[in-house]
Amino acid sequence: MRKYIAVAVLVFLAISCANQNTIPEKELTNILVEMFIADATVIAPNYRAQFSKKDSIEYYEPILAKYGYSLADFDQTMTEYSKEPKKLDIIFDNVVIELSKMEEELRVGNEAKMDSLRMAEFVADTTINLWDQKTEFRLPSDGRQNGIPYKISVIGMGTYTLTADVTVFPDDETVQPSMSAFFCYDDGTAEGFRSTAKYQSLIKDGRSHKISLSVDLKDVKYTHISGHLVEHGAREGDWSKQIIISNIRLTFKPVKEDLKRLKRQALDTKVESLKER
Repeated sequence: MRKYIAVAVLVFLAISCANQNTIPEKELTNILVEMFIADATVIAPNYRAQFSKKDSIEYYEPILAKYGYSLADFDQTMTEYSKEPKKLDIIFDNVVIELSKMEEELRVGNEAKMDSLRMAEFVADTTINLWDQKTEFRLPSDGRQNGIPYKISVIGMGTYTLTADVTVFPDDETVQPSMSAFFCYDDGTAEGFRSTAKYQSLIKDGRSHKISLSVDLKDVKYTHISGHLVEHGAREGDWSKQIIISNIRLTFKPVKEDLKRLKRQALDTKVESLKER
């Protein structure tokens, strides 16, 4: 890259004339960086045809003008610096450093942008149904005392919402019918380790009610959300449920705090990977 910059500079020395103002090192570095980017743009396939008939001076002049200098100023500056090779080497090194930094920032920025877009699409789409069983149950046809248990893998930290249209008929014999949800993971026991369950009571009036139960996952150790669509209290003897449950859905929405944490972890990982290079 340094050789390329040096060649570009020599081209300017050949095509410029008239001695004017000397450009300070910092501004010269910035100007050379922009010139290199301009050269890279011109030779890119998407822009080659657009710039093929233009002289390089046509797209270098605006860069110099932005900093308040002319081609003559640039020629004068490079003539002076060429008399101090070590200083010129330092300038070239700084140009390479700046270009490398810009390249890395662009790469990281593009990755972060894509991650953000993918996450934004996911966050916005809360209509995805995670429920993996049939979406309608009729009791007692589907089981006289069926509590309709479920166990579904979680997909991230956030809020899980279980919804359904539930009708509990007056002749239902369930004791304290309710919908339940909790998180769990395998700890070697038969039931696994469970979080505190949350319940939503069901109304026994023969009418359809939209039931919603939300639980927040804040601990990464849990692997599943579990529970029953129709919990019931203890009751002896032969009894039966008279319930219809339909339009069952389980949706998920990540919490903002978790998104920020994930982004910080991703950035930390990128920083560490750069340090190892």
